[in-house]
Amino acid sequence: MGIKTMKVHGSTTSRASKHKGYSNIKNIEHNNNFRQTSIDDNNSSDTQQNNDPRLHNLKVGTIHANKDHPRNASTRNMNNNTDLVIFHQNIRGLYNKVDELLDLWTKDFPHILCLTEHHLYDHEINSTYVNGYTLGAKYCRKRRKYGGVSILVREGLAFSTIMLDEFCRDQDLEICAVKLHISSMVFCILCVYRPPSGNISYFLNSLETILNQLFMNPINLIICGDFNINYLVNTNTKLQLDSLLLSYDLYSTVDFPTRISNHSSTAIDNIFMDKFKNANFTIKPLPNGLSDHDAQILTLHDIKIQNLKAYHYTKRLINDSTISEFQLNLSYESWEEIFTEETVDSIFNSFLNTYLRIFYHSFPLKKVYHSQLNKAWVTTGIKISSQHKRDLYLLCRSTNNPKLKNYYKTYCRILSDVIKTAKKLYYNKLITKSNNKTKALWNIVKMTTKKSKAMIMVLH
Repeated sequence: MGIKTMKVHGSTTSRASKHKGYSNIKNIEHNNNFRQTSIDDNNSSDTQQNNDPRLHNLKVGTIHANKDHPRNASTRNMNNNTDLVIFHQNIRGLYNKVDELLDLWTKDFPHILCLTEHHLYDHEINSTYVNGYTLGAKYCRKRRKYGGVSILVREGLAFSTIMLDEFCRDQDLEICAVKLHISSMVFCILCVYRPPSGNISYFLNSLETILNQLFMNPINLIICGDFNINYLVNTNTKLQLDSLLLSYDLYSTVDFPTRISNHSSTAIDNIFMDKFKNANFTIKPLPNGLSDHDAQILTLHDIKIQNLKAYHYTKRLINDSTISEFQLNLSYESWEEIFTEETVDSIFNSFLNTYLRIFYHSFPLKKVYHSQLNKAWVTTGIKISSQHKRDLYLLCRSTNNPKLKNYYKTYCRILSDVIKTAKKLYYNKLITKSNNKTKALWNIVKMTTKKSKAMIMVLH
């Protein structure tokens, strides 16, 4: 079969497969400081072959990142270029952990968040907004609870969504993927969850079918996930997975424990990639207390990306002062030239021109810049409490002390309540101080949901 090309984001991408089973791919184009008492305020304020028929249903969709405003015209760089950073964690439920997840960083946020076991259904994950990120790909269980995988991409990065739902089977294989276009390079990032009781044959055969489709020379494959295969010991399952992934030049990068308790230490989470294409990299654990799995942070030092951007939109300055100026300028206008016109149309045009001239002068346009990751409601006490929670987590997993464990659970619950209250008070303050409370309310709804319209086009 000949190679087909497709123009994506202004560049041409060749599509070919090294292995059998390559088929046509359909493409979907998307246009795409109040005072709050916190806990620590006292201290400081799954068998398929390569000819799998599902292969013919594999779809790739292109999604442009959300824009903060429909009139968004440009961006400006806030920092210098940074290395590509990919974050993975089995988060064991995302819904109530979004704020604590983002609180892990004050700057240099990861470009990609791969989250396994988000425990959300489709409608729930679609309405869960992570500030500064776009939901790039996801899979949610259809019949059973929990599980699920998702990939979040920093706003402003061009990416494609690869539809892999046909290969997913609850409790055997849960997988999603995105394709990133960074300069002249193309990355394909997969997020995988394999439950410990799953059918390993189905998992390996389905994963091979997917890799047959995606593997090409120009594409840099990276697989993140919770495989529930301990890479600190040699087992038959580990050898089978290694044998499969090595045929695609994918190597394990995690050589440290990712799930630690007082009686065991395992590396069941992993990130696989081509170490020859990505020779200059670092990977490290990040214990954060969000779940009983430590996160892994992969940094590719040879891949440079523009760091956090501030988007701007234009708005007219309409306030008490400019309204007064507008009224004053209207009162000074004699309107004499309007009455010199002979027809109704010309009179109206003359009036409108005069009115708009005064309007544009009195209410000038202004560029408004704002950070994508602003969290104005986070107090110093919340930051300190969040760090103390992470310290308690490290202490709890190294001891059997029931009192300490109970204290940690209580601390987590109280911190969660404090964060909810902080957000509530912050938004209430915005509404109370606004002259147009209805508009302020809808601005908050848009800010916290980040809903955007997308135009879908199927390319055959």
